[in-house]
Amino acid sequence: MIPYTLEELTQRALTVGVLTQAQIQQIRAHFGAAHVEPEGFLQAAVRLGLLTGYQVERLSSEDSFGFLYGPYKALYIVGAGTFARVFRAVHRDTGEIVAVKVLRARFSDNKAFIEHFLHEAKLGTQLKHPNIVPIYSASSEGYLHFMTMEFVEGQTLREFLKIRKKVDARTATVVVRDIAAGLEYALRRGLQHRDLKLSNVMLAASRQAKLVDFGLASIAEKADVNVPFLKNQQSVDYVALERCRGAKRDDPRSDLYFLGCMYYHMLSGESPFLETKDRTKRLDRNRFFNVKPLRQVESDIPQVVAQIVAKAMQPEADARYQSPTMMLFDLNKALERLETEDGRPTEPAAGDAAAT
Repeated sequence: MIPYTLEELTQRALTVGVLTQAQIQQIRAHFGAAHVEPEGFLQAAVRLGLLTGYQVERLSSEDSFGFLYGPYKALYIVGAGTFARVFRAVHRDTGEIVAVKVLRARFSDNKAFIEHFLHEAKLGTQLKHPNIVPIYSASSEGYLHFMTMEFVEGQTLREFLKIRKKVDARTATVVVRDIAAGLEYALRRGLQHRDLKLSNVMLAASRQAKLVDFGLASIAEKADVNVPFLKNQQSVDYVALERCRGAKRDDPRSDLYFLGCMYYHMLSGESPFLETKDRTKRLDRNRFFNVKPLRQVESDIPQVVAQIVAKAMQPEADARYQSPTMMLFDLNKALERLETEDGRPTEPAAGDAAAT
């Protein structure tokens, strides 16, 4: 039950900024002279496209937060992770649609973490590449800390594979090439990803792959945040990989290893590792040495593709690809081979036209 009268509800909608006076009058006009209850008012607002289900839920609560982030109205939640929630949002004046990533409240009193969050976000605004989701701005308003970025119409690679299970060699290679191009561009500017996983790759409607969350996983390490719920994050896998062969911390070649893992997953339909939330098992060095060769899982994978996966996933960093540029070279060569075999032209990498 909504704990407000209609007058209280409409005043609340005005105060938190989700409705204007003109929109309230538009909703009232929908009922004419008939009496209207708060529930009916909200239902009509949704039917008229003036409120979303998320906004109705927030209005029906007694909370005063979660409505506005700077000039943007939150429409609904599109994702949530350890560090932040992501909203689809609209600019109150221009109607521009963006994604807003909001730092979770449990970090709002950690000054070092907030500083690193905003710093990484501001660095991200400098990344202008077709295979990286652009960050537009980073802001703090009281206890709220957030960044705005492009809203990509599409789905994550994890969501895509949940439906498709696995993809053909050519499609997988195009996606991995896109990701490698984004990594190459960022590394030239001193930035690593440090959290490469299926859910941090967006596939646009055009099937172009775009990386999100550059550097967010390393913020906790830099700010020395020690909280139990971080133990299940992908960053644990990075630490385990670098420890197992004595590689330096923040080795950029670690991103290439986990890019190889995604390549393996797309081609075989399964993770190269036994997926677990047990920290001890995830830190076990044997995970990286007991990966079943790709062609033992899927025998019809082209040899040229299997070789790239194998090289990217070498536990020994010096035996791995030494840079995204080197991996990109092999990926493009593989695509040429695959194009010759199936007769379909391969689209040029989006990053080929990007500024360097």
